[in-house]
Amino acid sequence: LRREEVHQELGLSEEQSKKLQELQASSQTTREQFEENRKKLEAAETDEEKTKIREEFAQGIIKARTAFQDNALTILQDSQRKSLRGLYLTNAGPRGLANEALAKDYGLSEEQIKKISELSSAQRTASRALGFDATDEERDKFSEQWQAKYTSVLTADQKSRFEKELAQAPKPQEEAVAERSDPAAGTTPQGDVP
Repeated sequence: LRREEVHQELGLSEEQSKKLQELQASSQTTREQFEENRKKLEAAETDEEKTKIREEFAQGIIKARTAFQDNALTILQDSQRKSLRGLYLTNAGPRGLANEALAKDYGLSEEQIKKISELSSAQRTASRALGFDATDEERDKFSEQWQAKYTSVLTADQKSRFEKELAQAPKPQEEAVAERSDPAAGTTPQGDVP
């Protein structure tokens, strides 16, 4: 929700975008806050004090991000929240279910969360092994294989819900334009009959 392209994909109004920008500005860590934290670290006499200062600062950042996320969702309409979740799942794939809030919402067991976390680690290793020179076909096959591994951890109901929420994501703009301008359907990008 911090990126303009996400606002466009969700179809946010100008007012919604403005509210999100204001919310984001109020939740960002400022240069002054970083400078204040740096000074506290310099003044700290022990490693324990420095560790405590770092932890408190990190917790403040996490608290601000969480507040942004929670408040940002109240700005969205229900359909936009569903689309946002679909976008998240599209980008993260099933490993996104390791997200604490999603895991809770899906009712994942501790064992399922552990398996998804293990798969996520294994996928990162496999991705590095695949390398940057992989073809699009190899990358697509890789993604399909890993998605199957992740979804095998889910119950039938969880898998069905995941697939449904994934389908609610807005289509990438190129696909949407191509779909609207499908000659077989007799439409142009504007949705008019040619």
